[in-house]
Amino acid sequence: MTNDLFTPSVGIFASASSPNTDGLPLEQIEKPAEPARKRSIGNDKDRLAMWGEAGADSVLELYKNDPLIRASLDAQFAQELQDKAQPKESNMVYDSQGNLLGIKSVGKAKNTDKGAAELMAAIRQDIARKYRITE
Repeated sequence: MTNDLFTPSVGIFASASSPNTDGLPLEQIEKPAEPARKRSIGNDKDRLAMWGEAGADSVLELYKNDPLIRASLDAQFAQELQDKAQPKESNMVYDSQGNLLGIKSVGKAKNTDKGAAELMAAIRQDIARKYRITE
């Protein structure tokens, strides 16, 4: 019969339930992972996260298994990339020195809050460029 207290791999305070650390420093011993918080349908954030994951999973499965959906998604992604690659047409008019003269048209399509904000940003940039103001 051997005495387990004197074997080098088992310490005096070791028990059968504690893992054998083999003399590793405390920083290198892996700690058990904390259990993840269970999601609840009653929580709005959890519900939206689960809904998004379910939608993403179903689209991924359809993309893998259905060639028609794969072709249509590839075409959609290609169109989105092409739209992002094209430069946005500006409504601002500049002279040969780069000074802002005004806008091209003030029709219903251009008479929006977004158009006014774009014009104000262009005016600020023009003034900053003329008077060498750094923001």
